[in-house]
Amino acid sequence: MIVPNINTSNPNIELVKPDIRRDPKISLRWINSVDGPSTLASMGNIDSDIKPTTIGDEIERTDNFIHDKNQLNWMIKVDNEIVGAIWVDLLSKDYLPSPSVHLMVGDSNARNKGVGYASLESVINYMENEGYDEIFTRHLTSNIPSSKLLSSLKFDNIGSPYKDKDNLEWQNLSRKLSNT
Repeated sequence: MIVPNINTSNPNIELVKPDIRRDPKISLRWINSVDGPSTLASMGNIDSDIKPTTIGDEIERTDNFIHDKNQLNWMIKVDNEIVGAIWVDLLSKDYLPSPSVHLMVGDSNARNKGVGYASLESVINYMENEGYDEIFTRHLTSNIPSSKLLSSLKFDNIGSPYKDKDNLEWQNLSRKLSNT
């Protein structure tokens, strides 16, 4: 779904539309980097699914990002470099209500610098301005940085942690938006 670019509270960080000419090469570099497997694992990918990617795979993934009518998708741009992606699923999943926000800071050099916070904060504000009254997300219980980030953005746990079909333990969270 086509989305507007969004400025964040940090003037060096902007959320921009995915670009089929730009983004596949960048995501190829992230996933095939030394940090790629741990990044994918922290997002809930299991070892058997973590393998090097190809430019063709990344072109297809970016094309899906651009044309998925049930998602809002942005790339995270820091100082004119794409460092990650953030998206909102508009349809509920078996495991999580919608709208649900998801974040990947693919460039490990951009982590722990407020990129995730500024990006999530801006998407939360965007969803609030679009009239949504609540937003959801989830994280692996073992992903302590994600847990701390989401807590700092006033997300609250929903229920108890649960295990998925791959025996990974997740915690669902929600945040009420101020127009409720």
